[in-house]
Amino acid sequence: MKQKERQLREIKIMRVDKSLHLCSTFVALCFLFETAVAAETTEDPVDSNLDLGGALRLQHRYEDWDSSSKGGAGKIDFESLTLKLKGNQGNFFADASYYLRYLNDEEINSLEHGYVGYRFSSDRQLQLGWAYEPFGLQPYPQFGWTFNIPFYLAMGHSSALGGKYVQEFGDWDIQLGAFKKAIPVENRFSPNMADAKDVDDAFVAPTNRLQANEKENQFNLHLNREFKGDGWDGTFGVSAYRGDLVNRLSDGDGDYWGAELQSIIHRGPWTLALQGIRYAFNPNNPAGVSEDSVLFAGAGTPSYLVAAKGSIGVANLAYDLPVSSLGPVKKLRLYSDYSHLFKDKAGWDDSQMATLGVQFFAWPVMGWLDFTWGRNLNVMGGRPGGVGLASADASGSDRVEFRTNLNIGYYF
Repeated sequence: MKQKERQLREIKIMRVDKSLHLCSTFVALCFLFETAVAAETTEDPVDSNLDLGGALRLQHRYEDWDSSSKGGAGKIDFESLTLKLKGNQGNFFADASYYLRYLNDEEINSLEHGYVGYRFSSDRQLQLGWAYEPFGLQPYPQFGWTFNIPFYLAMGHSSALGGKYVQEFGDWDIQLGAFKKAIPVENRFSPNMADAKDVDDAFVAPTNRLQANEKENQFNLHLNREFKGDGWDGTFGVSAYRGDLVNRLSDGDGDYWGAELQSIIHRGPWTLALQGIRYAFNPNNPAGVSEDSVLFAGAGTPSYLVAAKGSIGVANLAYDLPVSSLGPVKKLRLYSDYSHLFKDKAGWDDSQMATLGVQFFAWPVMGWLDFTWGRNLNVMGGRPGGVGLASADASGSDRVEFRTNLNIGYYF
């Protein structure tokens, strides 16, 4: 027993050392970027201001599987109240977004993001707090209201506790991030990895109770370059992250990483967004716990398993259509979002998600009408044991599920 306690103390010390090393590395990189600038700009301080905004949204949903909205004309309900705060004092600034949502008839308080920052100049800044992780298509990985597969694997619109350095130079944009941990499960806006002890839902199968991994000490790189051609423009770039998987039940940590190529291309009213992602989770689980999948969870949604290794392809297309005969509606955006998860594990079926829809702009009112099809997705139909994004071997797997979602919001 004493030997076991000593081993656990040594592991904790090693984890602290890793965290300190991560922080020092991040600070050093920020310092190098600052000193690498040949001439420091001298700009007048920005005027102080404080802006409070947000949105009030309602939604109507119909689902063709056994759920609370099945049958009749579907279900209409309050979707969310969003409060956004932005302010600056000289070169310092703050940015935060809070959501009050109702998911599965449960009130959820979510922190989408919240950080303070400092502008070294108009094209260089540092953010500290619950900042967006720099990875993939930004700010959203899709055009529709319905998120796609990268979002449910914490690879799009995901925040974590840490810091991010952002710099633009010429046609290049670089973001460096260092993050200690994810937002707690009960306050997350987007799903992320979770320890089963922090997940309180009836959908966690008994075999999932020993899933005890959490992300820590993550480092991110996001690099984009702008291009312009004859009648088109866009950005091409790469993203990558690496971190530790801390397991409370095992004697050592695992690790995880992800990398992608991303591109957004504009030509007239058309916009094309592409992603190619490769990722791997390498947990160090106790004996008897499978390392082929890891547990994910979000606030107010059932937990689910995700294939530990795989590749994701994303292709999103949108067309902007100005209108003048629809009253307050000034523009329509027609879109198609498609994402596909290819799992490394032999015999595990792919997961797919496709959304067709239209967004209308009638400021201060905006809305989305989505028609979504999903296969082997926990957010579409659900699966016993939460295995849709993993083994997909539960009852109803491989069946294509359908959902419509109309979301209308007043923005202020």
